[in-house]
Amino acid sequence: MPITRPVNLQVPFANTGSKNTIPVASQIGIVAGAASFTDGFPPLTTTPIAAGGVPPAGADFNGILNILSQHTTFQNGGGKYRFDAALSTAIGGYPVGFVLQDDVGLNSYVNILAANTTNFNSTPASIGVSWIPYAGQAATQSGANIYGVDTGAANAAVVAFSPAVLALKDGMVLWFKAAAANTGATTLNVNGLGASPVVGGAHSALQGGEIIANGRAMVIWNATLSSWVLIECTGGALQAAAGAQSNQAVNLGQFLASLSGSGYQKLPSGLIIQ
Repeated sequence: MPITRPVNLQVPFANTGSKNTIPVASQIGIVAGAASFTDGFPPLTTTPIAAGGVPPAGADFNGILNILSQHTTFQNGGGKYRFDAALSTAIGGYPVGFVLQDDVGLNSYVNILAANTTNFNSTPASIGVSWIPYAGQAATQSGANIYGVDTGAANAAVVAFSPAVLALKDGMVLWFKAAAANTGATTLNVNGLGASPVVGGAHSALQGGEIIANGRAMVIWNATLSSWVLIECTGGALQAAAGAQSNQAVNLGQFLASLSGSGYQKLPSGLIIQ
């Protein structure tokens, strides 16, 4: 039998009807025949009335279906559950694989620690350790831009992004504020994952001046090259591949080579004369 998509619930069952609030604790010996989440309907409701039994209350049925369908209605509307300290305690901590939304409602995290009772809202240090970014702004490592500040040195950038980048993914885009200008071949170490080469748009090692101090650098991870490709750094020189077609730009090397034998020469000052 094929599984068909059910109609979304717009309101919980018995939304405005008469209903009881169903308690968690057993009501046996407290309210005859009353339902609870501990017992469900107690044995007294299945005992013949002639033998002293009590029929189950319609308001209990409404109350049970109402609280259960509240969750269905919430989820139908796109709602996501958030960290609940009382629930965490009651179940002995969240199991591995459970996904929760933060209190702001913009990020979701998946739990990777058994019996996890740490609230990532009040303990942000747990993010990237026991709670891993799953969706929303927190998961921007999967391809969107993140911004960090370089704390390294010239030719050896070091950036710790928050939330932490846990693995390098092909196509991952990062922005960072450069600490120093590069003078030659350069590496970038992201969140302690290891220093990887930074190459330019021509996929060649940097030569110097492509990155400047306090410039905002944009890099993209190229898994095939095992390198960061510098897309741009504000204020820095841009590496360009050699043009080969009529509408393609030439780089400086091509331009200088084209002067050979043309009657033009480059002076040490950089001035080109005929």
